[in-house]
Amino acid sequence: QPRLNTLFHKHVGTTLINYLTQQKIQYACNLLKTTNYKIITISEMTGFNSICRFNFAFKSITGLTPTQYRDKYTHLSPKKPSSPTT
Repeated sequence: QPRLNTLFHKHVGTTLINYLTQQKIQYACNLLKTTNYKIITISEMTGFNSICRFNFAFKSITGLTPTQYRDKYTHLSPKKPSSPTT
């Protein structure tokens, strides 16, 4: 594991955990802009254990809370699919 982390950081420029978190948040951003899913649902869909961890990671990467992000960028998206019925 330490060798993998070292090689990953050398080639990508960030740790594996940071990279995966950034990818999850990028996916969450897309969901916030293009769906009506509840934020807790998006948190679960992106693999976060708790809404608190999701909110913290989201704000540290985007500078906005998920709600602020949705409010700011939703108008840029043409159509929002309905929420899942779960």
